[in-house]
Amino acid sequence: MAGLIKAECLYSDEDIVGSVARDRVRIIAIDAPLTNPPRMRMVDRLAISRGFKVFPPNFSFMRDLTARAWNLSMELQKHSATVIETHPRSALKSSGVRDIASLLSLIGVGVDSSIDMDLLSRNKDLADAVVCSVVAYCYYLSSCIDKLEADDGSIYLIRL
Repeated sequence: MAGLIKAECLYSDEDIVGSVARDRVRIIAIDAPLTNPPRMRMVDRLAISRGFKVFPPNFSFMRDLTARAWNLSMELQKHSATVIETHPRSALKSSGVRDIASLLSLIGVGVDSSIDMDLLSRNKDLADAVVCSVVAYCYYLSSCIDKLEADDGSIYLIRL
C-alpha cells in the first residue's frame, strides 16, 4: 500500500525547486494553468463547459499565477521532473468523492500517523496539495487518471 508521508506548503520557488531536487520527485501536478503567455485556452473552455469552475489564465488575478507556474514548470523540468497541470477542486469533483480522506482510502493510500488529517481538511492549501499529489500518483500509475485535453493544453483529473 502506498502512503502519504509528508504534507507541507512551500511558498517560494526556491523552496519548491529545492524540495523537488532533494526528494527526487519525478511527477509534479501544479494547481495553475501551464501556458505562456496567459490566455484563455480551448482546454479552459472545455473544463467550464463540463461544469468545472476553472479561472481562465488571462483573468487579472490569474496572470501572475500563470506566469509563475510556467516559469516554475520550466525550472522543475531541468530536474528531470514531469510537470502536469491540474485543478484540485475539479479533480476532487471528477473523482466522485467529497473529501480527501475518502479519496485516499479509495485509491489505497494510507496516511502516516504524523499527518494531522483534521488540519489537512481545514487548510485549503494543504488539501489542494494533497489532491495534486493524488493526481500525480494516478498519472504515475496510469490509472485513476482522466484528462481534459485540447490543442492548447491538458488538465489532469481523477477518475475512480
